[in-house]
Amino acid sequence: MAKRGWGPWSRIKLEALEDYLNAFARASSKTRTLYLDLFAGAPENFERGTGSVIANSGKRALDVNPPINRVVLCEMQEKTADNLESSLRSSYAGRDLVVLAEDCNVAIPRYLSQLSIDWRNYAAIFAMVDQYSAEISWKTLKYLSTYRRNKRGFKVELWLYFGHGLLPRGLGRGDAPSESDEQRVREYADRIDEMFGTKQWRELWRARVDGALSGADFRGELVNLMRWRLEHELGYRTTLPLEFTNENGNPIYTVIFATSNNTGEKIMSSVFNKHGDALQKMRNAHKASKLLQKEEAQGVSSFFESEELTGLLTQQEVREPLLPPVEPFRYPINPKP
Repeated sequence: MAKRGWGPWSRIKLEALEDYLNAFARASSKTRTLYLDLFAGAPENFERGTGSVIANSGKRALDVNPPINRVVLCEMQEKTADNLESSLRSSYAGRDLVVLAEDCNVAIPRYLSQLSIDWRNYAAIFAMVDQYSAEISWKTLKYLSTYRRNKRGFKVELWLYFGHGLLPRGLGRGDAPSESDEQRVREYADRIDEMFGTKQWRELWRARVDGALSGADFRGELVNLMRWRLEHELGYRTTLPLEFTNENGNPIYTVIFATSNNTGEKIMSSVFNKHGDALQKMRNAHKASKLLQKEEAQGVSSFFESEELTGLLTQQEVREPLLPPVEPFRYPINPKP
């Protein structure tokens, strides 16, 4: 099976996950731990440009120290799931590993419903929801949010890949779609309804089409709406976002972490700060490389770094204080006259 090339931002995302899981396992060492991966994918891929191997999320979960007690991986593509299971079982013999070759929206609730009450009452549970665009169902997120039953009110922690930069592409530019494309756009919009558990996001899209929201504001409002619903509809105490971009700084997705645990919030805040800096260094390094290529093409010597290049290599990102989500923006689609 051919490996799929990933950008450096994917490596940074998985390194952030790895950092959190190690801290999660240490903080939960006195109880059972359960890792759920709803879109597990292939066991590894490679980084475009460098060819470096990037281990996937499931492998990183199995490498955590102290070990996570049970690792459950869900992958809908049967061949990919078979390859994932055979690869990991040969490398991690004796580990409590479960691979489900099915749609996670069906398989995960069914699997969790069969576990003993001890898992619900006492296990610390982390769910990696690394969808591509809009494959997760709100019903599944709701099931996860209510799964744990304990007096302290802890919930399954969620790591939600939210493609705020991908959704507009699937919807088109907002112009009337061609006849051949209309059905695809309608079906994609229905999937977004399922992911949000509401059609309220359509107001944001209409505001974007009408020019009431800029592209950046639209993406920000999408993230805000999801965070708001995770907190106010599913009862998570805190949501933390980290936006991922490509090397040119174009937004791709935001990872949204949802928790009701003070320790989890503190750990992930630190992890996001660290890897937010890594993303900034990635962008700066790309700009520096482009600048060097430009100078070389112009016959300019870079033996002594230019002031602009030095600035790129030493620049530190100024991170604004993270604010909670606010009441979502409303924009009536069919206002009354």
